[in-house]
Amino acid sequence: MSLAKSIFLYFRKTIFYCTLLFLITFSNYLEAQKKLEIYQLQVTAKEYFDNYKYHLALPVYLTLYQLNPEVSEYKYAIAYCYLFLDKNEKALPFFQLCLQEPEKYPLQMMYYAAKAYHLSGKYDFALKYFEIYKNYLSQNKKNIKNGMVASAERDIRICSTAKELSAKPNGIKITNMGGTINTEYPEYGPVVSADQSILIFTSNRPNTTGGNIDPIDGKYFEDIYICYHTDTGWSIPEKMGTNINTFGHDASIGLSADGQKLILYRYSEATATFKASGDLYISELNGNTWMPAVKMSENINSSGWEPSASLSSDEKTLFFTSDRKDGKGGTDIYSIKKLPHGEWAMPQNLGDIINTPYDEDSPYLHPDGKTLYFSSNGHNTMGGYDIFKSKWDEDLKTWSIPINIGPPINTPHDDIHFSWSADGRRVFFSSIRSEGFGDRDLYYADLNTDAAEVMLLKGRVLDSTSKQPISAKIYISDKPSNDIIESASSNSETGKYLLLFSEGKGYRIEIQAKGYETIIQDVNIEELHEFKEIHQDFFMQKLDEN
Repeated sequence: MSLAKSIFLYFRKTIFYCTLLFLITFSNYLEAQKKLEIYQLQVTAKEYFDNYKYHLALPVYLTLYQLNPEVSEYKYAIAYCYLFLDKNEKALPFFQLCLQEPEKYPLQMMYYAAKAYHLSGKYDFALKYFEIYKNYLSQNKKNIKNGMVASAERDIRICSTAKELSAKPNGIKITNMGGTINTEYPEYGPVVSADQSILIFTSNRPNTTGGNIDPIDGKYFEDIYICYHTDTGWSIPEKMGTNINTFGHDASIGLSADGQKLILYRYSEATATFKASGDLYISELNGNTWMPAVKMSENINSSGWEPSASLSSDEKTLFFTSDRKDGKGGTDIYSIKKLPHGEWAMPQNLGDIINTPYDEDSPYLHPDGKTLYFSSNGHNTMGGYDIFKSKWDEDLKTWSIPINIGPPINTPHDDIHFSWSADGRRVFFSSIRSEGFGDRDLYYADLNTDAAEVMLLKGRVLDSTSKQPISAKIYISDKPSNDIIESASSNSETGKYLLLFSEGKGYRIEIQAKGYETIIQDVNIEELHEFKEIHQDFFMQKLDEN
């Protein structure tokens, strides 16, 4: 072999081994780099997860799962995140993977898997895993002593209630309010005027005032929207002005029967001297302008949390919820009366018939003045909050035992924040359902019930000559005493008014406006046995026309 050929072979072999060494080294480097990146992803995901930022933890765990779908930790974390982000339909398949090898997971996995089945309406599977979870707990006397076994038994009762109530279909039709109102973002808190002409609701949309995102759940801050019913359906919702929406959270809570007063909720961040709280505010419609929202009385708002309220149709009684110290547990429902001089008296807890050691919320007093709807995660709930109904017995001076209004309105999810039509046959509510637009949507249901014994009188107050709207004061007195029991006003821009009368009484309507003759009209509805809606315009004559 020639010297040149030997040198060539030597260098070729050297290059080969050097290349091989480089490839091995580079491969090891890439493997180490990949392990480092996975480790960093794991650290990031766990940090988000441990700090309850499930909306941030979820996409990281999904990435990790794609890289290695065999890791048990990823499956459980993904299932857990989906569950707490109200994405139950996506959580359940991952829980089902976990249940194939339950020994690899903490005991709590069995409980959350049962919850996922419960929320999916698969009650037999839910009961099976709730029972397994309870039996594991029962093996340790410490769990009996600290109440964990009792809590598991309550979950079993709730799931059994859901199964029982769901087996009794009532033919109620549920209708999604459609893409004009609902979006891929959450819509909830519907409040509707008594004649169903005004709808106000809350949503977490990207155009929120201030553009802020809540760091806890990753959703945009709450803003309040308004729309109107027209001959062709609901108008496109408009965000209410800065008198209503702030840079913080603003949520619709209650609307007066005539649509002229809006009760809203605002959340206050904790400071060095005050703890975090939520309070109730009220705004009045002046012509076409909603006035700046004013914080309600200190007898209503406390140092605690007041998340919801409902104003009676005569605007003399407010039902609201609070977690103040004198309650039965969690949030309770209170009532408070307006005094003759306009101030609010001291609130009264509605007592053990309505309030439980758990949470009651979203009180809604129907325009009939005696039917109270509310949400509760106590009583015989199907899961989370359900809507209940109770009636005031004037003779016994007490509320009736609350009745679960049942599916399909109530579901295993939280069913909370709703508004009833004056005739009692339609309810507007928010819900998470498979046919929705992506999150909580607004729905309505037409009920197979007798109409409420209420008369709705609506129309406009106008100048008899020019037919222009008049801002008038309307007084309603009780005959034959002639004591004023209610007052209202016509809108200064439209002249619109709306009055509600309950069955069994005679009334006198007195309409006054500066520079005009007073109008007096008697209304007798002693024989009213159903809902009645009457449209009547009032034409006022100027005093100098006589």
